[in-house]
Amino acid sequence: MHERGKARVSQNTRRTLRIGQLAAETGVSARSLRYYEEQGLLTPSRTPSGQRLYDESDVERVGRVRRLLDAGLSTTVIAQVLACSCGGTGDVEPCLDPLLREELARLDARLAQLAFHHGRLRELVERGTAPVSGDRPHDPGLLLNRPTTGNRCRRAGVTGTPPTVGTAVPTGRVVAVHPESRRRVAVPEPAPAPG
Repeated sequence: MHERGKARVSQNTRRTLRIGQLAAETGVSARSLRYYEEQGLLTPSRTPSGQRLYDESDVERVGRVRRLLDAGLSTTVIAQVLACSCGGTGDVEPCLDPLLREELARLDARLAQLAFHHGRLRELVERGTAPVSGDRPHDPGLLLNRPTTGNRCRRAGVTGTPPTVGTAVPTGRVVAVHPESRRRVAVPEPAPAPG
């Protein structure tokens, strides 16, 4: 029986951390750690009372999850990366190559989209007005170039918009009020539709 107790002691000598300790050591909130567990990124052991127990490998794993999140990967993709990758060597397994290339292509497409929106927003700032023609439902030009009620703005996803948005003024212009700056912006009326 003495030998059995000795084995039990040697098993328990490995360092274990509670969720608060892991949070403090990694700089990740306990709430995020629970979320990582829900997403299958962490699998802590449990005490008989149900409290989570982590070990040193979990400290490294949380660091890896953070680096992958910082690289723009979703938790779904991170779970696949963690399941496919070498244990802590940093080497990229062959199964990861197509997955990471797909994510890189997704990010490239997102960057192109952001560059487009950045250019449109820069035009707005430099001109001081909204675009004259709106070609998409979420385009500010489409929303602001016609008389619009507050309800229509809310349905379009514009929040905090004062009731003056879309109010026709005697000069024949539509006036928009930016919800944060409260600055009035005069937008030219769109050209009449041919016909």
